[in-house]
Amino acid sequence: MLLSNTETELIEQMSKCYQFEDMNMLQHGDAVHEAYLQLIVQLEGGEVIIELPPLIQELYDKLKHKLEDAETIRKYQIYHDCGKHLCRVIGEDGKQRFPNHAYYSALQYTNVFGVSVGSVLVIRDMDFHTMKGDELVDLCRQPIAITLYLTAWAELIANSKMFGGYDSTSFKIKRKALIQAGKKF
Repeated sequence: MLLSNTETELIEQMSKCYQFEDMNMLQHGDAVHEAYLQLIVQLEGGEVIIELPPLIQELYDKLKHKLEDAETIRKYQIYHDCGKHLCRVIGEDGKQRFPNHAYYSALQYTNVFGVSVGSVLVIRDMDFHTMKGDELVDLCRQPIAITLYLTAWAELIANSKMFGGYDSTSFKIKRKALIQAGKKF
């Protein structure tokens, strides 16, 4: 597939590429953004959607002034996987994979929306899921870190069904990794 030139083309391509059996990339992006909005409501003292460690509330209270603006966050979260259709491969096991999807998504995002903080957020989207040690310390010093970190939590929440729910081993492992990453702030 080719790079999209307009947001309408991007939406069409994302709607045709599936994250899970019953969820395409656009629906996944929408789910992440919705989970983020619910997370912010919870952190602001509203309805509890998931039990969070106190560290998350502390980080939010301390760093919320560094969050990117609402529109940048919305576009980033909805379109963070917008290039997965460009790198989709089916393995010998029959499972789909998306090697270098953050790169392809950032390329796609930039082609449609231009170079922006959103482009940087998209290419750095996986950082809190994959980085360890000193790399995380360096990331946490960057202004975009709190936006990426809270989005990583929103992705975990949005994907919880795929992992088997909040009580699954997979979810708990990913939750623990995000808690450890948050300690690097």
